[in-house]
Amino acid sequence: MNLRLLTLLLLATTLLLSTLGCSKKEDPDAKVTYGTGSYALDGGSPVNCQVSASTSSRSTAGQQYDYLLVTLQTASQPTTGAVVRLEFGKPAGQPSTAYTLASLLYFTNSSLSVGRLYSNNTAATLTETSKGGFAGTFSGTDFSTPNSTITLGTFTDVRL
Repeated sequence: MNLRLLTLLLLATTLLLSTLGCSKKEDPDAKVTYGTGSYALDGGSPVNCQVSASTSSRSTAGQQYDYLLVTLQTASQPTTGAVVRLEFGKPAGQPSTAYTLASLLYFTNSSLSVGRLYSNNTAATLTETSKGGFAGTFSGTDFSTPNSTITLGTFTDVRL
């Protein structure tokens, strides 16, 4: 009887400890903080978006550059909708005020397989917010056939 009680006690303890060992802990660094944004395509109504940001570094012709990638994902269809990507670049070590627009791309779907580069009449602003995020405006024209414009582009409180 004592052996059976001891076996049951050990089994219960083992199950309890294995359950505690498998509990999922949140990693605060893994959270993505989305900002908000919008833009109008070809004179249409503004499209509301979730906005995320990431950074990277690359070396070009022996010079190191930092890049800030701002991605606007259509809010109504976050897994299949259109995507606008703004890439800002600056020489490494410079403050965030040195970022300038490097590219403005529009993708018709989230797989980023069909895209257009808006490289004419392109303009963008970028400011760092008091909360440590970024806000800005953007617009541009793609003169390929057929012509296309992005206007009224804006994003607020996007954080890394």
